[in-house]
Amino acid sequence: EYVLMDFDGVIADTFQMCYEISRQVWPGLTREEYVKKFIGDVNETLTEIKSAGLNFFALYSARILDQKLVTGMDDILKFLGQNFTMILVSSTESEPIKEFLRYHHLLEHFSAIFGNDVPSSKRQKIQLILGHYKIKPAECVLVTDTLGDLLDAKGLGVPSIAVTWGYHNEKILRD
Repeated sequence: EYVLMDFDGVIADTFQMCYEISRQVWPGLTREEYVKKFIGDVNETLTEIKSAGLNFFALYSARILDQKLVTGMDDILKFLGQNFTMILVSSTESEPIKEFLRYHHLLEHFSAIFGNDVPSSKRQKIQLILGHYKIKPAECVLVTDTLGDLLDAKGLGVPSIAVTWGYHNEKILRD
């Protein structure tokens, strides 16, 4: 009945942009090293970036409307929004997410957005959603593209669907 959707990599193709922003802190960062940062809690990486004096989300917000919607995602979100309660769960701040969804005429398909402006870990966000909507873990599914998110969902007993077009490839997700 409830579909919890990740944003970066699942809905918006933001990998290259986020990688380029991160390289401002770590100029020698390889794509492979960057991908590994999403195996655990991405907020640790965001904290490191902030400690280095870079405002990641200001740079992100300035470029979000230049990023592409994942091919076919508009039709998928419209279908899901008509048949399920859709909640966006992201480590990105809510405002640029809303701006992107509004730009693509998709914001109305989501009942709520739990971005980085609410408890920071995905696990905490999912717990908050379960309590707020008074639902059991089996009554929802998380759609994501990172191993870290899959592990958070599994730890709470929330079923998940991993997509392979985002930040982590099929091999990482299966492992």
